[in-house]
Amino acid sequence: MPSAHTRYEKARTAERFDANFAPKKPRLTDHQAMQESARCLFCHDAPCIQACPTGIDIPLFIRQIQAGQPEAAAKTIYDSNWLGDACGQVCPTSELCEGACVHVHQDRPAVDIGRLQAYATAQVLDAASGETLYRPGPPIPLKVAVVGGGPAGIAAACSLRRAGATVEVFEAREDAGGLNRYGVAPYKYSNEDVERELDWLKAQFGFALHTSHPIVGREALEALEERFDRIVLAVGLGPTRRLAMPGEELQGAFGAVEWIAALRSRRHHWPVPDRVIVLGGGNTAIDAAAEAARCGAHTTLVYRRSREAMRAYGFEVEGARKDGVHVLFHHQPVAIMGSDTVTGVRFHRTSEEHGKLVEHPELALELPAQAVIRATGQHPAGDWAEWVPNLERDARGRIRASGEGQTGNPRYYAAGDAVNGGAEVVHAVAGAQRAAEALVRDWRARA
Repeated sequence: MPSAHTRYEKARTAERFDANFAPKKPRLTDHQAMQESARCLFCHDAPCIQACPTGIDIPLFIRQIQAGQPEAAAKTIYDSNWLGDACGQVCPTSELCEGACVHVHQDRPAVDIGRLQAYATAQVLDAASGETLYRPGPPIPLKVAVVGGGPAGIAAACSLRRAGATVEVFEAREDAGGLNRYGVAPYKYSNEDVERELDWLKAQFGFALHTSHPIVGREALEALEERFDRIVLAVGLGPTRRLAMPGEELQGAFGAVEWIAALRSRRHHWPVPDRVIVLGGGNTAIDAAAEAARCGAHTTLVYRRSREAMRAYGFEVEGARKDGVHVLFHHQPVAIMGSDTVTGVRFHRTSEEHGKLVEHPELALELPAQAVIRATGQHPAGDWAEWVPNLERDARGRIRASGEGQTGNPRYYAAGDAVNGGAEVVHAVAGAQRAAEALVRDWRARA
């Protein structure tokens, strides 16, 4: 049974883990989809389309569901977004398409666009033989290497194959999927979901995918340059940044990205202790805290500023609180306590004066914990500016690229988190699709 401080039993078995991480938004049944699709007003100006980074024709696919044509609806979705199933489930729809729904402005619930999208895509992904909606375009003499098998890399590969290019994707990890596989909470999108959509896309477009194949250093890139006409960098971000405070080396101190990835892969075998503290105020911090709570830990999320200053979406914060996460504001971590293993965290009270954060060491607080998770941003992935001639990074370490993904080196394009510094999956997909289209246009112009 859960303790007085938690809402979930300890996730020590596969069955309990699955129960604790049951989908927050289960897929709609046929009847539910028909009912929900009937709520759409099919607005002539469709603000939901404008709010979608990939520009999916949302009224059209909902109308197709209403007409009993979910496969046609899936094609409408995938025509604009190659990761339509993933985005239907992991997108912050209340901040994007559903947030723009006219029902919201009339104090009514928005049409459940995300779940309708996932319903439609499931119709083709769940088909016994895998519904064939696409084929590669007529072959063109263009060979492209895509470095990174996450959302941006896969989206770029699909767009390039549709244009007829030969494409090989190189993924450093054992499994492709990137953020969807390693960084999204299991109750949003499962590994099985990731594999199902990825397998379907590979079957549609026939791009080669090489896993456990990191591309590191100038020599490795020179080898790609000898074989390929263009290279797309979709490398995501690197490890969690350190806070440069005492105790970060202790056993039980984790970066949020690494902690979430370990939980995704090890599930109930990942040892989550009784008390967990999460440091940070972004969506990654919220995900880590909610996951720790769902594992049965007494979880406290601590942020150094106010609620208004948090970068996390409001609905995510409230969702974590419902999962049992206690949120503490205006406390700055100054040390992780312990000798060999974590025993707690020491904080100083803070205030904001004239927009600046002020610490009050005289108002100290120590909270016990056996694990501390730092959700403190990520380092860039790789020294690309040193490895690629004329490629530059900005002050935040992001690869400099135009709005269409062109870097300072005409043979290299870039997309995803390596360019935007960390955003939603849908933004990675949108940027990658633009980059792939621009790459083909540039190649044709130079051919």
